[in-house]
Amino acid sequence: MRWTYETAENKVYVSDGRTLYAHFPADRQVIVTPLSAETQGSTAGLFLTADGDLSEDFAASYEEHPVAEQSWNIRLTPHSSDTDYEWITLTVDRLSLSIMQLSTEDMQGGQSTYIFTDLEENPDLPDSLFQFGIPDNTDVISNNSFN
Repeated sequence: MRWTYETAENKVYVSDGRTLYAHFPADRQVIVTPLSAETQGSTAGLFLTADGDLSEDFAASYEEHPVAEQSWNIRLTPHSSDTDYEWITLTVDRLSLSIMQLSTEDMQGGQSTYIFTDLEENPDLPDSLFQFGIPDNTDVISNNSFN
């Protein structure tokens, strides 16, 4: 997985499936988090991989007021209380069934929304895209709290 934010505060999240790197260039920091089967299953990001099981992991409901015309909003509430979010709402294109938007609410009521544009399904990408090299003069913070 690789997410690059190019907004007011640049940041990069890169995972090779074993380790998650969260890079904050303005702060010259990288947070390194080892991943295990347990931590991967507790994140909203798992939904975007083939490792989740919608019918077993979530209760699904249709939400009125779609974000965009020709879309559906589907709220997914996790069956397990061992997650870092209360719910996930997907906005799905009615024709292609592509995910247009993903919104979450965490246990403290904070909401995050991710809007997806120019999606390509299953592109042939090099493994090097998911390898992260820690830049020089960057503080490394090890986050082992999930293990």
